[in-house]
Amino acid sequence: MRARSTAAGAQDRQKTFNVGLGQMSVAGPEARLAIFGLGSCIGLVLWSPSIKTAVMSHVVLPSSKGARPLPSTPAKFADWAIPKALEMLKERGATPDDIVAKLVGGAHPLAAALGAPGQKNAELIMAALEEEGISVVASDIGGSVGRTVIFSPDTGVMEIKFADGSIKQI
Repeated sequence: MRARSTAAGAQDRQKTFNVGLGQMSVAGPEARLAIFGLGSCIGLVLWSPSIKTAVMSHVVLPSSKGARPLPSTPAKFADWAIPKALEMLKERGATPDDIVAKLVGGAHPLAAALGAPGQKNAELIMAALEEEGISVVASDIGGSVGRTVIFSPDTGVMEIKFADGSIKQI
């Protein structure tokens, strides 16, 4: 009996790069990018549809406010992550007018105690992207449950799996 190839089967065979706290990773159409257990942090994807390449950043805090950039956590702060992600895409042949953004995260289960850092992250990221001329084509920000996100640079689809069991694509 001959095995049949399906889109889901092909996705299961793709390499998936896990992007940890303060980390960023770049991938082309042969791989996927993922953040597992995203809470108040923001999962930021800058994607070039023409070259099917994306950079995913796991942004922890909105502003570095004088902190020294650390090579081990290039995406810890939103104001570090965006320029570095743009640089990574441009090095791979993306043009600025071809880059779009997707944002996910910013859950606030403890908003009163923490001052809603996820919302601050999202606001700063959106303002910085606007300054760079990058359009936000999709987002899923806020709420009270965490998420796992998986982005496929070949299709531009971001799958969001919520801690409550629901799933959505943007």
